[in-house]
Amino acid sequence: APFTALARQFSSAATAAKAGDMGWVREGELRAEIDQAIQQMEKGTLSAPIQVPGGVYVIALRDKRSH
Repeated sequence: APFTALARQFSSAATAAKAGDMGWVREGELRAEIDQAIQQMEKGTLSAPIQVPGGVYVIALRDKRSH
């Protein structure tokens, strides 16, 4: 199933209504575990489940840019 459909159906995050779309984020804006996973990801990939206190994140990285 597409990530967007799964995010809408199963996510409890505030972004669920937007199909999980967080928009552009900068390093340090998210939990350290998530930042670390994103740094290792290539654009267009899906992360393995990332365990955090109180839940699990799965990240779909659409694009990256550096400044």
